[in-house]
Amino acid sequence: MSEILNLCDDILSKYDMKNIDISMTDKDNYAMYYNIDTSEIFINVEILKQESMSFLIPFLDYAQIIFLHELGHALDNDLQKIHKDNKECFDELRINPFADNTDDLLLRIKNNNIKAEINAWNIAESIIDKRLKRVCRQIKNKSLKTDEEIQLLQMEKIKLKIEIAQNKVQEMNE
Repeated sequence: MSEILNLCDDILSKYDMKNIDISMTDKDNYAMYYNIDTSEIFINVEILKQESMSFLIPFLDYAQIIFLHELGHALDNDLQKIHKDNKECFDELRINPFADNTDDLLLRIKNNNIKAEINAWNIAESIIDKRLKRVCRQIKNKSLKTDEEIQLLQMEKIKLKIEIAQNKVQEMNE
């Protein structure tokens, strides 16, 4: 575990990103993720190990790629705007989940999330060591494909919840 913390600290020092905190976790389903509200990158070493084995690359190489991706979120100039727009969309969905623009709001959230991922991967790819560029691009492509699928599933999940709520309201009114 100290190896990965040293790697991350070295990267943060290299890019003078002392405002980013690193925390270990075993509670999340992600190898790493960036929390915009706390400027913190969370690391789940067990998931990171599993994912590095699935890509058949050394653990620390994979950790570096994923950490640079998360650092890409922190460096993304659009992330605050994306985060704010998503919050507004979710607030509007909470206030009026039966509005006519629900599909538009969900599509905006999906597109924002994909944009944030693309931005972070592009930043990571632009700063990664030359020897890891090819494998970074492979991980990026697979990750973006998976992210697209996840976003579609999340949209469907929210639509289903809204449909269930609409049916309950309709039943109560009958």
